Amino acid sequence: MIEIHELENKLADCLSQRKDVLRLPIKQRAKFEGWLKIELATALANDARFKNVRLEETFQRSKKADLSFSVAGKRFFIQMKTCNTNWRMEEVEERTRPITMNIASVIDDIRSLKELSHADLGLVVMVLFPVHRKMADASPRDKKLDLFLQRIEEAAGYERGSLRGKFVPVVGQAGILTYVIRPEP
Repeated sequence: MIEIHELENKLADCLSQRKDVLRLPIKQRAKFEGWLKIELATALANDARFKNVRLEETFQRSKKADLSFSVAGKRFFIQMKTCNTNWRMEEVEERTRPITMNIASVIDDIRSLKELSHADLGLVVMVLFPVHRKMADASPRDKKLDLFLQRIEEAAGYERGSLRGKFVPVVGQAGILTYVIRPEP
C-alpha cells in the first residue's frame, strides 16, 4: 500500500525540480494547478508502483478527480488545489487573493472524498503559496497559517496540530507548502 509520505515526496520533487518554472507564478501569486496536475501525473506514471494513472476520472457518478491511480489493487482519487495567499513578503507582488475561499474549496473536496466507497481512497493535494520560510518552519505553527489548517484538520477528521506540510523554497524566502490529506471516514 502506498504511504502518504511517498506521494508527498513525489509532489515535493516535482516542484523542486521545476523551480525555474515556478518563479513567475509564485512572484505573481498566480495559480498553476493544471500544470502541476500534468507534472505529478507524469511522475506517477513513470514509477512502476503506480498503475493506471488517469487525468479527470469520474467517481461517484458525476464528480471528477483531478488525478487517479491504482496501487496494490486500491484505487486512489486525488483532488488538487493550489491556494494562493495574500501574505506579504519580499520578492512577491502584493495582491489580494481569496485564501479563505481557497480553503473552503479544499474543505469541499475533503467532504466529497469522504463519500467514496471503502474500496477506494480519496486524497486532497493542497499546495499553499507563497509562504514565507519562517511560517513554514515555525513551531508551534504560525498563527495565520494555523487558523486555516485547523479548519482543514477538523474537516478531514485529524487531530488539531497534526497536519504538517513540506516546504519547497522557490524565490528568496518565498516558497510553497505542500500537503497530502487523506480524509478520515
